[in-house]
Amino acid sequence: MKFLRYAGRLQLIKSVLIAIQSFRSQIFPLPKKIIQQVEAICRKFLWTGDTSSSKKALVAWNKLCKTKTKGGLNVTDLNTWNRAALLKHLWNLGKKKDKLWIKWVHAYYIKGREPWEVDAKQASWIVRKILQAGKYLTEASLDTGRVMQTNSFSIRGMYKQLRGEFLKCRGVYTKDRLIRWGMQVSPECPVCEHEMESHNHIFFTCSFTEDVWRRLLKWMDISQEPKGWDEDIKWVIKQVRGNGSKTMLTGCV
Repeated sequence: MKFLRYAGRLQLIKSVLIAIQSFRSQIFPLPKKIIQQVEAICRKFLWTGDTSSSKKALVAWNKLCKTKTKGGLNVTDLNTWNRAALLKHLWNLGKKKDKLWIKWVHAYYIKGREPWEVDAKQASWIVRKILQAGKYLTEASLDTGRVMQTNSFSIRGMYKQLRGEFLKCRGVYTKDRLIRWGMQVSPECPVCEHEMESHNHIFFTCSFTEDVWRRLLKWMDISQEPKGWDEDIKWVIKQVRGNGSKTMLTGCV
């Protein structure tokens, strides 16, 4: 496992570790402490390839839980997923009254009221968590009554609503693009002040950037001159085929 790349570890986390907990939470609510421990195991495995050792995370876990279009890696936020699963149980209490456990909760605690309006302090921990789940809708500025009265309920759909909207991670608006849009800006690169600022220039052909790349490649003992975005991407793809420390460093760059 230690020899897997970050992408492989991430895939295992999403398809196995988190998938198990996501399924488990649809049956029973997970205590917050358990969710924290599961996420800690996932973090350790992602950054070290092991669950017993740990090191400082390169990226905050909550950022990884954002969608890819918004700068994350689309890792499931287990705490929010658990809340969505609790709301599904609450919805079931209001809609599926033919289930035995639902009949029992109605008979002992709800007693003709709306499930999300009941504060059963004397109930078990699981029943209390389900009955109190309506507060998550309020925190997300959602209408509890309207959500609970819908004819269908999707945990994934509710998960997205509880997560809310994130600011989309936008591309680099270089000056050549701004000029094409008709904006009046100075075209020169603010670093070297010699060429027009473009995507390829600021990453490769700028004298400052080019010097950084040369120093980095020399430090890695790689005999390759920076040539430009398209050429260097093709070169990296060829270099990462195989094993070894140099291959891993090239992939990271």
